Amino acid sequence: MTILQDDLEPGIRQMLARLSDPARRRLAVDIGRILRRSLSARLEAQQAPDGTPWEPRKPRREPTGIRQRTAMLTGLRSQRVLQVQALASGVSIGWNGRAGLLAWIHHTGAVASVAPGGPEVQYPARPLLGLSDQDAAAIRAVVTAAIGRSLSGLTG
Repeated sequence: MTILQDDLEPGIRQMLARLSDPARRRLAVDIGRILRRSLSARLEAQQAPDGTPWEPRKPRREPTGIRQRTAMLTGLRSQRVLQVQALASGVSIGWNGRAGLLAWIHHTGAVASVAPGGPEVQYPARPLLGLSDQDAAAIRAVVTAAIGRSLSGLTG
């Protein structure tokens, strides 16, 4: 998911254009931090960005015959694989490599093999990336604060 200056409202875009490149990059880092925390919390809660719960994973049958449910996609929450790239022009958040493939399979509900050489399975779509209303409000607050700091620096 990438948020660029072009995705913002025209009035905010004009105000952000007045910020220096380091200030815009600092703002992008703050927005990336908000998005990473929000995405990590949603992954932990097993919810889509709109708050709907994901379709649960099928229960595994352990060798002892006991069924056990474990949380899905726990490895995608770590900072090692959840990448945030902040530039003066925008912020990008997502996964690379094998983690990116796994995230794409679950996000889109693709058909993929369970294991190398194993059977192919249709995964249910479990939306990972997206902005919730709380994310948009937090981003709006951070952008407003950055613009306010910029304006107070101009008048002071």
